[in-house]
Amino acid sequence: MARQGLYQIAWSQPSCDVSKHTVPSCSRSVLKVKASVAGYWAPTAKLAGKSLTLSFKPASQADEDLIAARLPSPNAEGAIDPAQLPKTLPGYLINLAAEFSIEGEVIKTNPAGKMDGELYEELGVYSPSEGWVTSINHPVSGEYRAIGLDLQGADIEQAARLKSV
Repeated sequence: MARQGLYQIAWSQPSCDVSKHTVPSCSRSVLKVKASVAGYWAPTAKLAGKSLTLSFKPASQADEDLIAARLPSPNAEGAIDPAQLPKTLPGYLINLAAEFSIEGEVIKTNPAGKMDGELYEELGVYSPSEGWVTSINHPVSGEYRAIGLDLQGADIEQAARLKSV
């Protein structure tokens, strides 16, 4: 697969502001997102227990129409039989836009290129005691990705909620 676009979560060490009566920013853990798809960072404490997702949608009405034209018509009850869904779509004709969301709220939307294109993703979490911990991934445009932060370990209730997503 050719690399179709760039989705990267990057990082830099937080600056240290000790002028406020709070924990200095350099003493907090953070997740930073910086890319064509997303440019966002927040203290991990704000993101704990929240769902972070990368999903895709048709980039234009023409792309949406192309997909809709290949779907079977709904029956009298308005349902589509999953067995009638096409096994493939012409991904080389369909442009997608990537959406980075937190708790279902879209934070950033940017072009992602053609369906089934390989993207580049680098995730990083900063810890004052450990520095940056990173991973490099290659999501495929069109796939749904859930991003999990295991900050203190998930409790049973949270694990069950994540399993149902």
